[in-house]
Amino acid sequence: MSIINTSSQSIVVDSSDIDNNNKKSSSAAAPTPTPAPTSTTNMTEVLLHMPTMRKMSDISIDDRCWDTSLFKPLSEKLLFTGKSLQLSKYTFEDDSGNRKSAEIIRKKYTIGNNQQSTEDTVSVLSIAILRQHIRCDCLLLIKQYRPTLKAYALEFPAKIVEHTAIDEKSDEESDEETGEVAIEDIENNTGYKSTDIHHISPETALDPELCDGKVRLVSLVVDGDDPIKNGFINGHHNEKHTEIEVHQVPINGLLDRLNEYSKRGIVVDSRVYAFAIGLKKGEKLAQIQAKMQDFESVS
Repeated sequence: MSIINTSSQSIVVDSSDIDNNNKKSSSAAAPTPTPAPTSTTNMTEVLLHMPTMRKMSDISIDDRCWDTSLFKPLSEKLLFTGKSLQLSKYTFEDDSGNRKSAEIIRKKYTIGNNQQSTEDTVSVLSIAILRQHIRCDCLLLIKQYRPTLKAYALEFPAKIVEHTAIDEKSDEESDEETGEVAIEDIENNTGYKSTDIHHISPETALDPELCDGKVRLVSLVVDGDDPIKNGFINGHHNEKHTEIEVHQVPINGLLDRLNEYSKRGIVVDSRVYAFAIGLKKGEKLAQIQAKMQDFESVS
């Protein structure tokens, strides 16, 4: 691992080669035998004979499952309020008429220069891939100390914005503003400015079991080959967040690299780890597709 020190932060480039040791979990039930490829059996038929693991449900079967009015709110009592969070007890009646209650944590953030605390917020989280011709693609992550974990955490760059500022606009305007927030956050946290947005998600839940926090995910690509636009001339870098350490983690073998971070005592954000799992599954599917195409070209 090599560390590039700048005037305010350290950019860590993880360049170690880690062997991929994937352990296959044993199945409880013996799978249906898969026919071996022959001259008369192509790879498509092999895949069709593989056992179905799970059946997808049809979301259009019953509209009743989307009707939240079946859950009737009864009361909400404030139990505790602090500087950064509050705890309340929410009582409601479920769709079967049963009376239930749940404790809800609400985060309170300071937004803007007026230093006013607000609960009506949404997070914008940036999944940024750094693309450079001389290096492999890297995922831009930030490492910072989290008092709640009593440890360092490896996370996606994120920013809190007022929910009303985005919610009152049209979908197109909302996506455009969310993208601008993500680009600004990447610049503030990492110093990179040249970005290309690929996807913006709707609002998703952060931790629905405990809190009402929501987040919008922004997938973007950063052009790392422009030193002037990205502010790296003469070693100068972003000087706003000295407590943040930027990590450029190669996406090649990302899951294994995150496991190495975890072994060193750094807590990896679950969303980063989920991204790595999805990337690993995508690589396996691409390998299967490549083998299928090779087999069909030979047969």
